[in-house]
Amino acid sequence: MPKADCTLTIHFGSEKEAQQAGLILERETAFKKRGSAEVRIKNRSLTIVVQADDIVAMRATLNTYLRHLQVVGAVSEVAGNG
Repeated sequence: MPKADCTLTIHFGSEKEAQQAGLILERETAFKKRGSAEVRIKNRSLTIVVQADDIVAMRATLNTYLRHLQVVGAVSEVAGNG
């Protein structure tokens, strides 16, 4: 049973953007050491549910997903989609 959990929801400008970001983040969910995450997409929203052994592992997992989202946003801007 995890000792720390967090749910983060991000709203995108379109459903397509949310789906694209979700597909990228879902690849990361296979990595499980001290925490796990589930990525959910509903309409224009992407939700990341993190469960971890402790608060440090939860923070590390969240940071990983937030970095990935930052890259997705930067690539989208360069491509002219954002």
